[in-house]
Amino acid sequence: MSLAPTVFVSYRRADTQHVAGRLYDRLVTRLSKDRVFMDVTGIDPGEDFATAIDRAMSRADVVLVLIGPGWLRLDAGGRPDPDDVVLQEVRAALRSKARVIPVRVDGAPLPSRDQLPDGVRDLARRQALAVDHASFQADTDVLLDAVFPGRPWWQRWPVAIAIALVIAASATTSTVLLVGGSRAEPPVPPPATACTPLGGPVADLLTNPRVERQNDTPGTFVPVPGGVQMTAPLGSDIRTENGSISAPVLGTRVGGDFRLEAQLQVAPTQPYSGAGLLLLRDPANYVRLERGIGSFDAIALEFAENGRHVKLHGPFRGEPLPVRTEAVRVGLRLERRGDQVSASWRDVSADGPWQSLTGTASLSDEVLAGATVLDTGATDGAEGLVATLETLSVTCAAG
Repeated sequence: MSLAPTVFVSYRRADTQHVAGRLYDRLVTRLSKDRVFMDVTGIDPGEDFATAIDRAMSRADVVLVLIGPGWLRLDAGGRPDPDDVVLQEVRAALRSKARVIPVRVDGAPLPSRDQLPDGVRDLARRQALAVDHASFQADTDVLLDAVFPGRPWWQRWPVAIAIALVIAASATTSTVLLVGGSRAEPPVPPPATACTPLGGPVADLLTNPRVERQNDTPGTFVPVPGGVQMTAPLGSDIRTENGSISAPVLGTRVGGDFRLEAQLQVAPTQPYSGAGLLLLRDPANYVRLERGIGSFDAIALEFAENGRHVKLHGPFRGEPLPVRTEAVRVGLRLERRGDQVSASWRDVSADGPWQSLTGTASLSDEVLAGATVLDTGATDGAEGLVATLETLSVTCAAG
C-alpha cells in the first residue's frame, strides 16, 4: 500500500452520520481531501448504480464500514434487502482489493454471517474495531493506526506524548528525543480536536455528513426559501429536571478556538420559547445564547458547568442584566478562545451593530456547535415556536 492510502467510509445516514462526519475530519488531517470519500459521487445520467459503486471501490485502499444499532435493515420477514445501497457498497468492497474494516459504533454488534445476505457474509469474518462517542478520540487513534499501519511511532500521539513526558520528567539537562540516531525535538501533539470551518447555504446543512441532528422528528428541520425552518415541540428545553436535553439541535462537532454565528427570524409565542445558538459538551456543560420570547422579549445568555447553571443575562424579570429587544430578526455569535466563551448579538431588522454581552462562560474540549429551538410551554392547542435559521457558520480562529 502507498504511504498515502485512499479511504472510503461506508455508512448509513440515519444510523451513523454523526460519527462519519467526525471520522472524516480526523482522516483528512492525515490525508488530503481527495483521498477520503464518504459517498459515491460522479454518477453519470443513466449509469448503472452498481457500476458506479464498483468504480468507487476500485480506487480505495481501505474501506471503513460503520455499523451502528440500525445498520442492518430487515424486511417484515426478517430478511435484509439485497438491493440496499449500503449493502451494495460493502459487497463491492469485499470484491475489491481494498482492506475492509468493520467499525462498530456505540456498542453495536457485528452482524453474524447468518444475518447477512449473499456477497456480504464475509464481512462477519473481518476483524472489527469499535468507536464510541464517550471515547471517540482514543478509539479513532486506534483506528488511524489500522488505516496507517506504517506510521512512525512519533506520529502516534498517545505514545509520543507519554514518552515525551517521561523524558521531560527524568532529564537533568535539555530534553531531546533521539530518533534513528539523530537529534529531534519532542513532538508537539495536536489539540484534542481540530476546528473545521462550516458555511455555505444553510439548507445544505441538512444533507452535510458533518452536521448532526438531535431530537429531530419529522417536520423539525425543513428547508424553506431563505433558510431552514426550525419548529420546537411543546415542552422542549435545554435544561430539564431529569438532566436530558429535549430541544432539537442542528450542529457540528468542533474543537479548538472558533466562532459560531447565526442569523435567524422568530415567530413569537407564549409563555417562554427561544431560538439561538448552543455549544454542547454534555447536558451538564454547555453555553446557550438565544432570542427569548414570552411575556417579555430579550436576549438570554446562560451556561452550565458541571451541572451548575449560571445566567449571565437572564430573560425573566428580576434576573441579571436583561437585554430587552423586540427585534424579529437577530444575529447571534459565540466565540471561544481557550476555554472562555464570549457572546454578542445584533438587531438585523434595524441593521444594528454587533453588541458584546457582559461576562464569559467556561467550556473546554470538543463540543456540538449549532442552532437550537425550544418551547417550554404546555398549553393545550398551542403551537410550538417556529424560527427560520437564515445563516449558520463556524469560523476557525487563526493563531
